[in-house]
Parts: sequence; structure tokens; C-alpha cells
Amino acid sequence: MHIKPRVLNLKNKRGIEEELEKIGVSREGKRILSQKANLYLIKLEGIPSEAANLLKQEMLSVSADAAIKKEVASFAVPKSDVLLMGTEAHYNKVIPKLRRQPFSLSHLSGELEQILKNIKRERFILSLGDKQLDLAKKVAIMGILNLTPDSFYDGGRYTQEKKALVRVEEIVSHGADLIDIGGESTRPGATKVSTEEELRRIIPIIGKIKELFEIP
Repeated sequence: MHIKPRVLNLKNKRGIEEELEKIGVSREGKRILSQKANLYLIKLEGIPSEAANLLKQEMLSVSADAAIKKEVASFAVPKSDVLLMGTEAHYNKVIPKLRRQPFSLSHLSGELEQILKNIKRERFILSLGDKQLDLAKKVAIMGILNLTPDSFYDGGRYTQEKKALVRVEEIVSHGADLIDIGGESTRPGATKVSTEEELRRIIPIIGKIKELFEIP
């Protein structure tokens, strides 16, 4: 008999469960195996070395792993980014263990729990003040309004309120579901602005948009 293996690139739990269904796995088997089939990489930034070491140990204790800076083991650096590597089954085992640990790891356990729930969700509703946007109904279109003098494309075009509102009207007429309003440019070499300056740029326009348009 000639056996020809092939790789399945399954991105979500539904696809995995469909393959298990085709094979004829039991309901309980599907529940257990679907938690083992996908590797989730979760990035944490600026974790104190003590916490990073504990994370590494706890992940290894459930047969998962965590990548940390090599100097963390000897506490030669104060902090490190961490890349957690595990399946849903691994995280389900490590989360209760982290709840009992210091260095804010008990708080992290709750964050990881929420991430796992979000990964499996198929419907997301974005709450924006008193408005809601159901992201499962259709692809949402976002318009961008830069109120900065130095953005990539439209720097300085909409720093005046009247011009900004005309641009918002154009965005809405083209079918945008929401608008991202920028108060600081992220282009390389752009001048960093204070939080106060960023708020000074965007708050008045946001107030006018809420007053004149229905868009979130």
C-alpha cells in the first residue's frame, strides 16, 4: 500500500473539527483533539526577568515553551520580551498555575484566558460609545482622517476644521463604517508630539463629527 501524506493548513477550530468529523472521531474526541491541533504564539513585551523566568518554567511544565532573552536566566537584564508557544490545551493547563504566581502573572492568566475565548469567537461586535458595529455581518470599511501636519500622504491637508469636516463627508459618502482619526504621524522621522497636543488636535473634530454624522 502506498501512503501519501499531505499537510493541512487549518487556521481555525472549525476547520480542525471538520477534518476530525470526516475521520469519524467521537464528539468527546473532537473536543479534546481540537485543543491540541493549533499552536498559538502569544507575544508579551517588557516582562520583568523574574516573571519571564517563571513563565518559561510554567510553560515547560505543561510541555509547552516560551522564548526569552538569553540573559534572563542569570538575571543579567531587568526585563525581556517573551514569546509563548503552546496549543489551547497547553494554555488551559498553564493558566490556573499562573493564577498562583506573583509578578502580575495572576493578572496575565486572565488576559490569556480572554485571548483564548477571542480566538474561538466567530462573531465580534465593536462597541463605540452608544453605537455598535457587528463585524460578522459584512466587511467593515474604515476611513482615515489625519489631522497632522506631517503625515505620509495627506500631511497638513486637514488641519483646519472646515477642510477636515468636508473630508469626513467624503469618507462617509464612500461608505465608510468608521473613521480612524490621527493626531500624531507615525512616519519615520516624524516629530513626536505630547499627549496634550494630540488631544488638542483631535478632540474638537471628534465633537463636530458626533454632532453632524451618524458614523461611529
